[in-house]
Amino acid sequence: VRDKNDMLTFKDFNSSFTDAATSTIKYYVNGSKSIAAPTSDAKEIVAKNIDESEYTVDFFYNICGTEDTIAYHSASAAAKDLPTVCEKMVDGENYLWHEKSGGHDFGIWYLGIYNFSQLAFSK
Repeated sequence: VRDKNDMLTFKDFNSSFTDAATSTIKYYVNGSKSIAAPTSDAKEIVAKNIDESEYTVDFFYNICGTEDTIAYHSASAAAKDLPTVCEKMVDGENYLWHEKSGGHDFGIWYLGIYNFSQLAFSK
């Protein structure tokens, strides 16, 4: 997340790399307002929050197991097609939906942490 001066800031940025309850990566700005919590909002709400935010979401990454009976339905409904309703998300540029055979388990979450760290520290 970059501030208005395009400088990386961590004081207002709190990320939980994986949420064991949802197997998604979530971003929070100002410590409370959720920009992206794919399993709790419809994709139109997530898109509106991103589009109207004063902050830039440099990259949106989401991973979910296709056999995840807890999170897959809601996460895919909210985030899988996010670029179709969000002007600031462009598939292949700053957005990646990743689904893999697996459930609501550490195999998926560990892969998500690994992939996220590769994305976050490659720039």
